[in-house]
Amino acid sequence: MNAPPAHRSDTVGHEDTMATLKEADSIDLGAYFERVHWRGQATPDYATLCGLLAAHMTHIPFENFDVLLGRPVALDPEALQRKLIRARRGGYTSGLNS
Repeated sequence: MNAPPAHRSDTVGHEDTMATLKEADSIDLGAYFERVHWRGQATPDYATLCGLLAAHMTHIPFENFDVLLGRPVALDPEALQRKLIRARRGGYTSGLNS
């Protein structure tokens, strides 16, 4: 039985990961936490991830108004922040998973 190939996070997709981390710096986490009614800690652990996912799914609904109105769906971090957090709207599938 062959073992699965080792994960090479040090080389595969490193540039993409770094770009995503730089984009994440521009997200207003305080505003996001307020939007999803998050009162827990912001620690990078499994419990926080589970709590944030539940809060996000509870407070940011699926919505596809832009698609129905023929508007483009922007997925850049600033556009998502403007729509989901500042305008307090819901998001389309790809926007909610970004």
